[in-house]
Amino acid sequence: MAKTSVNLYKSLVNSSQELKSLNHPIIENFEVEVLKRKEELQSMKENMVLKTTGNAHPESTPDWSSKLEMRSDWNVTKPQIIGWGWLNSIANRVVVPKASKFIHSVLYNSMQMQTLVNRTLASEHDRLKRNLETSNQDFEHKLSQLEQKVFDQVERRMKEEREKMDSELLNLKTQLDNLSIPVVDIKDEIHRIGDEVKEVKDSIKDIQRILSETRIQLILESEVIRSEFAYQSKAKNLKIS
Repeated sequence: MAKTSVNLYKSLVNSSQELKSLNHPIIENFEVEVLKRKEELQSMKENMVLKTTGNAHPESTPDWSSKLEMRSDWNVTKPQIIGWGWLNSIANRVVVPKASKFIHSVLYNSMQMQTLVNRTLASEHDRLKRNLETSNQDFEHKLSQLEQKVFDQVERRMKEEREKMDSELLNLKTQLDNLSIPVVDIKDEIHRIGDEVKEVKDSIKDIQRILSETRIQLILESEVIRSEFAYQSKAKNLKIS
């Protein structure tokens, strides 16, 4: 924008060592308008001179470009018309330099403002860039801390779960060891009961053998007793006869 302002200023102002004049269309239009007004004033002056004096060639009027004060010789019958040359002179000596100075001041202030805006924008850009870098660093730092925190939590959780599993395995092993003792005792008890049953069976066999022997003996004794009874009865019967 500053470069554009400089180009615009160069297009408006044509610097010269002898005289500074503006070549801008606005100033050119102003000069054309001044010339038109000057011609109209000259025509009006000639008409007024013709009406008052009847002379087609009016007398020359003094140069009012340097004498702007009121003339004492003015009268109604012979008016003195001020020429517009003084306006062109004032425009060249006052308006044009002031306009040039004003435009130069406006453009200079615009360029200064644009420079200030550019510096402000550059400073703001640098500040935003630094803030972005700082924010990125803070974000990376916080992300690293968060990752480390999550990793520590996961590691601690895994350690707790591993310790819990080891404890449960130890409890199960202890329970199995405790269960193995009753199993051994039950086996021993079964063997003991088996031995006792065997002994009972042997005892029953002995009892059966004894009972069998006793039965045989009772049978023999009963046969002996029956035989003796029969013999005694027969002997008694023989004595009676």
